[in-house]
Amino acid sequence: MVRLLSRQVPVVLLALGAAACNRAPTPGLARGEALFDTCVPCHGADGAGNQTLAAPSIAGLPRWYVQAQLEKFQVGHRGGTAFDTTGIRMKSMSRTLDLEGDLGSVAEYVASLVPTAPASTLEGGDAQAGQATYQVCAACHGPDGKGN
Repeated sequence: MVRLLSRQVPVVLLALGAAACNRAPTPGLARGEALFDTCVPCHGADGAGNQTLAAPSIAGLPRWYVQAQLEKFQVGHRGGTAFDTTGIRMKSMSRTLDLEGDLGSVAEYVASLVPTAPASTLEGGDAQAGQATYQVCAACHGPDGKGN
């Protein structure tokens, strides 16, 4: 009987160790914050964005919106054309969120960030012409630019 137990103990310990290694991280705000570290180089620690890198401010965007955009990058609906170098970068980054719950966790964390108003970079311009042109954009972005 002792020999039988001595053979079973290592097998049980090995199985427990393997189960611990294969445990998926718990989705949620803490997981999203940890994953957001890969977003910081472009979007900043506060999610305010970086104009030089064409990385928009994402802080405070609705969770559903962030998750939908990340899903679109993952499947190639965004970042799928050769001239969209920013989108291609995001497409690659989104694919690192490959564990179940990662997209939702990052989206939850981004939504929890305090929105920032980026400094205006416009000088001059024609507001009336811009308003007329924006009508095309408003179909997705809404009349106030906040999305729909």
